[in-house]
Amino acid sequence: MPLELTPIEAQKLTPAVAKAVGAPGPAKMMAARGLVPMGPQDLVTVLYQLGRDQDGKVAEAAEKTADGLPDNILATALSAPLDPRVLDFFGRKVASRGPLVEQVLLNKVVHDDTLVFLGKRLADRELEILAGNQERILRCPEIISAIYFNNAARMSTVKRLLELAVRHGIELDLPQFKEIRQSILGEQAKAPPVDPAQLEEMRALEDDIMDEAFNEAMALGDDEVVGDLEYDEKEPEEKVLRLLDLSFIEKIRLAQTGKLYHRMVLVKDSNKTVAMSVLQNPGVTDQEAARYASNRSLNEELVRYIANKKEWQKSYQIKVGLVNNPKCPLANSMRLLTHLRPNDLRSLSRSKNVPAALAQAARQMLSKRS
Repeated sequence: MPLELTPIEAQKLTPAVAKAVGAPGPAKMMAARGLVPMGPQDLVTVLYQLGRDQDGKVAEAAEKTADGLPDNILATALSAPLDPRVLDFFGRKVASRGPLVEQVLLNKVVHDDTLVFLGKRLADRELEILAGNQERILRCPEIISAIYFNNAARMSTVKRLLELAVRHGIELDLPQFKEIRQSILGEQAKAPPVDPAQLEEMRALEDDIMDEAFNEAMALGDDEVVGDLEYDEKEPEEKVLRLLDLSFIEKIRLAQTGKLYHRMVLVKDSNKTVAMSVLQNPGVTDQEAARYASNRSLNEELVRYIANKKEWQKSYQIKVGLVNNPKCPLANSMRLLTHLRPNDLRSLSRSKNVPAALAQAARQMLSKRS
């Protein structure tokens, strides 16, 4: 059941907490400001409860006091068997404060929703603590998905959790999870051995792809073209790993969670599943999608995916890129013609790189408009 941050029921409050939250105006405001003597556990419960008070000023004061509580008080309180709503309230506040959020992670009464929230935001050390709680993870697989999309999570940790899910027959709500599961089970076809001469050719081609991706990323304004996603404990000092050194699962995750430079490289991957995963990365912008839409070397299925994604049909540059790409389905290109400006329509009517039927339709449309 989802956790709702509602006020705590009166029968669940200790006498000290009940007295503080039920006090008349001035006394209640003192409690909201943390000026009433009480233990850490009661104090955080009072602040949570008063943060939902009908008096806006009291609620605001309680929220401000909660934000400023000293670490020693929070450390004691967060290790206690608090109401899960209180733990969630303060767990979100201390998500970036390592020693304090550890108390939340280790608290047996913490709600699953709190752990899912934290899984998306924790740093490396705290993620390892969360990932080590297999019993909780098997009960709430959404934690795996949260960690998967957290760039601070080690790839080795992510792999371990994915393998755990597959072993227990858990279906994760992750893009391309079917392919990930097949890879873990060994059903992914393995590439044949490559002789040294062929490997050298592949390395050279890879260098060209990475150089091109670097320049494209720079052109789109990527300030951190090499990124900082961690893949493996044996990762070399340089952050850009060669494509040939990445496993299928590493490529999939990098495509779905990596930065612009990573996407620019992996959208050209020979594995269609990896390339498609790039388009499912929530970081893809309209400007970037327009680059992909106009890329004639892109896999046809990727072009079709872009053409059918409604959110991207609002961008004029994407529309222009699609109609000028011969791999765009003709039905989609025809539909987009009506959105083109005269200059782009004229250019399309003269193009020899698009289907003749599309160029003819562009000429007819120009004739009608004139």
